[in-house]
Order: sequence, then C-alpha cells, then structure tokens
Amino acid sequence: MGAFHQRDEIEREGDQIPTEIVHEIGTQLASELHEVVTMRQRRRSWPLQLNGSVVADLTTDEIQSGNAQWRELEIEFVPSVSDADATEMATDLQAFFAGDETLTPSHQSKLEAAIAAL
Repeated sequence: MGAFHQRDEIEREGDQIPTEIVHEIGTQLASELHEVVTMRQRRRSWPLQLNGSVVADLTTDEIQSGNAQWRELEIEFVPSVSDADATEMATDLQAFFAGDETLTPSHQSKLEAAIAAL
C-alpha cells in the first residue's frame, strides 16, 4: 500500500518505442533512447464495483527484473471516476488494508524499484 497518486502510463510489449513517446519527444530524440532495465510482469486483475458500476481494477503483479523479484497489489481507478470519489475510495481502501501486516507500503514505481535493484 503506497501513496495515492495519478500518472500517465504507457505500456508496451516488444522492442518498438511506443508512438505516444515518439510524438511527444520527436523522432530524433526517440532514436537516442536506450534500454535501462528489462522487467517481466505477470498480472492478475479483478474489477471493483460500486453500485453496479466498475470503478477500479484490483491487480496483483508478480515482477522480475534481473535477479530481483517482488509482488505488488494495486488498485487502479477507471478514468470516469472523479478525483473526489477516487480520493474517498482510496482513503477507505487504505483503512481497510491497514490492518494487514503482510502488506508494506511502497512509494516507488516499478521502474524505480527495478533500477534500484541493479
């Protein structure tokens, strides 16, 4: 369980640089990008519903980068959920999981954790 935050994510499979990045930074700069770490991730996902509507996905991730392996539990709100509702639900979920001693907060992204494991 970590901090509640928002960020844009670009996920990819394979060796191609995602077109979103090329459009954002330009072809020249994109051609100079190089791999820093490789992560392999296995994800399981379950929808969370409120009043019959899906409001988030609860996911468990098993991540491997080099010799490092770890697991993460994430709750990702769908884009249609307002910031106020997401904040309220995040507070409720953090309170719910706070009593589980098998969970430890993480304030690093998967990329940051993989780089730290180098």
